Amino acid sequence: MKKSNLLNIRYKRAFIIVSVLLLLLFGLGCSGGGGNKEASPPTTTPTPPATSSDRKIFVAHVFGNKITVFDADDSGNVAPIRSIGSNTELFTPSGIFVDTENNEIFVTNFENDTITVYRRTDTGDVSPLRFIGGPNTGLFGPVRIFVDTKNDEIFVVNLVIVPGEDLIEVLSSITVYGMTDEGNVSPRRIIAGPNTGYVIPVGIFVDLINEEILVANQAINNGILVYPRTANGDVPPLMILNISDLTDEGIPFLPTSIYLDTVNNEIFVANGDDINIPGEITVYERTDSGDVPPLRIISGENTGLFRPLGIFTDAQHDEIFVTNPFDDTVTIYGRTDNGNITPKRTIEGPNTELFAPIGIFVDIENDEIFVANGAARITVYRRTDEGNVNPLRTIEGPNTELAIPWGIFVAESP
Repeated sequence: MKKSNLLNIRYKRAFIIVSVLLLLLFGLGCSGGGGNKEASPPTTTPTPPATSSDRKIFVAHVFGNKITVFDADDSGNVAPIRSIGSNTELFTPSGIFVDTENNEIFVTNFENDTITVYRRTDTGDVSPLRFIGGPNTGLFGPVRIFVDTKNDEIFVVNLVIVPGEDLIEVLSSITVYGMTDEGNVSPRRIIAGPNTGYVIPVGIFVDLINEEILVANQAINNGILVYPRTANGDVPPLMILNISDLTDEGIPFLPTSIYLDTVNNEIFVANGDDINIPGEITVYERTDSGDVPPLRIISGENTGLFRPLGIFTDAQHDEIFVTNPFDDTVTIYGRTDNGNITPKRTIEGPNTELFAPIGIFVDIENDEIFVANGAARITVYRRTDEGNVNPLRTIEGPNTELAIPWGIFVAESP
């Protein structure tokens, strides 16, 4: 690419950040409720609940250039226990991964093409522990991140949509780094090129059990693309799971988020579409490929789905949790539900304080649901709540420093 074209792209990016981030939505999830750990089948001996001093809520603010950390039992207009601010080289943080093994936070910064790494106990305008950035890195609009602590690697989805004179140019790649890399380093591997099949990748998950990379793709070929974990170059996917369903009006469903359930070897996909038409949840076998019909589809007027965004699957209780930001609801289904079914439970109504719910995290061990709302608010519910219930706790107010919380993650932390 010519240097002049690259400079033009850089200047144009300021005008497309919001549209790209709205397109990205919530990205990929993993089974078992968190982070880099693979899920294990439920055991007969319950794990003792973590205490309030153990559990922390990590929140990424895409438009606020910061990460805030709260105690999981916080409520009201409370100040964060820690806040990593804009002077720390955070710049439109679009992806966050909390490494609970090494006590580090990894962040992709969309606008300045960097990865910044912090200690989990950092607070204030601290300098990053490590910083990956520069022309050799191949970072260009990094939007999603997954840290593989088993193989000590960082996987990053890069995406920039450039409006041109005649058509829109999409620049997409997956770059892989060593977990302790820093500075202007070259990637260990780059997956990019026309044979890769992706156009607008909106999320990534690395399946460490089956040594595969799963990428959610939005574009002409909506679907899930699967590559070997060690893939490099302009390689075709091992498998392509097409999501080619159309609405009654002929509008294609778009995968907005995906959840890999490694306990039951199933992929759960939230599919959104036109603002006036409900979406659907489709479920596939992990090894499905091509134009295969889903194992199950939750779709129809009775489902309560309306442009579903965040999705979380609880394999222990066989339930699916979905956020519907356009009608301020959280809908819960049985894991094996199918068809135009009524939700098992729905959290909705003015008492719930839900307002544009975006991200969701279910703390299975402590039976709580954490919801990041677009109204600069975090609401917490019992896992079994339904109806017009009051939240157990609400974190909201000027002292909280919340600014359109996007990603939310709950983990034990100092």
